[in-house]
Amino acid sequence: MPTERANSIFLAVAAALGLGAVLVVVAKAPIWVPLLVIVLAALLLSVLASQRLIRIFRATRPERRIRWRLVRTCILVFLRPAFFAVLSSREIAGSNGPQRLLAGQIDRLFYAIEPMAQQLRIHASLAELPSFGNRLMVELSVFTAAAHRVLLDAGFQPDHARSAVADAGWIVYSRMLRLSSLPFRLSSRDPATRLRRTIRALLWFPFHAPGAPGYAVLARSDDAGITTHFTHCPPQTFIRKLIDRDDRNDLEAFRQSWCRYDWPGADLIAGDGKRGHYERPHTLSHGDSVCDMCWRGQAGRHGLGQRKQHHDEVNHLAGVKTAEGGGYGEDY
Repeated sequence: MPTERANSIFLAVAAALGLGAVLVVVAKAPIWVPLLVIVLAALLLSVLASQRLIRIFRATRPERRIRWRLVRTCILVFLRPAFFAVLSSREIAGSNGPQRLLAGQIDRLFYAIEPMAQQLRIHASLAELPSFGNRLMVELSVFTAAAHRVLLDAGFQPDHARSAVADAGWIVYSRMLRLSSLPFRLSSRDPATRLRRTIRALLWFPFHAPGAPGYAVLARSDDAGITTHFTHCPPQTFIRKLIDRDDRNDLEAFRQSWCRYDWPGADLIAGDGKRGHYERPHTLSHGDSVCDMCWRGQAGRHGLGQRKQHHDEVNHLAGVKTAEGGGYGEDY
């Protein structure tokens, strides 16, 4: 706190105490009068201090705030059972052949994730992101990369590490998706309506899209469902920054987890017991400049050509370019 501000507060409190004493000794005022003066001085002090704390809070980087510590703790609480469920069912190479991990071994792997995340978080640029939701998604991608690297350091084969991270992430993500879509699955039996309302809600939080460096998306609804064309994805941007400095095949781990959740996620939201409610011709993590997503109430690939034509028309109007060989929906 600046010296001038500290001196001012000290003088204000001292003056209040002095005035209270004068009122009691000289003016013979009731005891409640100096008490009232002291209380008012305390209130003034608390206001000045709270203003200072607010400025400190606003100047503090988001990743260091108390609420973000709580958020990370909650993430780890949800991640731990998923991590255990996946790793306890896997075999890894051992000195005497394939073996299953013991609970203590899984514990040591799990508790290595947060220290690894601290090392990776410095590349996340959380303070530059425009909203809590955008920061939350990047924070989740930090934990994804951290878990992947912890498994690699523990001796997991790269494909086994990616698979384990993807499976654990899906357990957490599917639970979040069930919760966020629950009101719309209860209020409507139409898969298209469920998809449209859920995606609209998710575009409000956490996929709030004010534009880069946050999410950037063009959304369009119709009776059949909703299309969302993402041209900027903060988690994917973080992963690309990470691999520019130290590439451990993190982008592939990201693509095989985050970028593949939408297909089963759409089927979960639609809730009609069928597959095929989602299509994506192009993907940012493939090198394309857009993730052009199509969420449809009618399951299956009927009418794929017409919908691809619609995607291409929108992409042309938006001026986006796609990488060679991206493939129509080849992620799943």
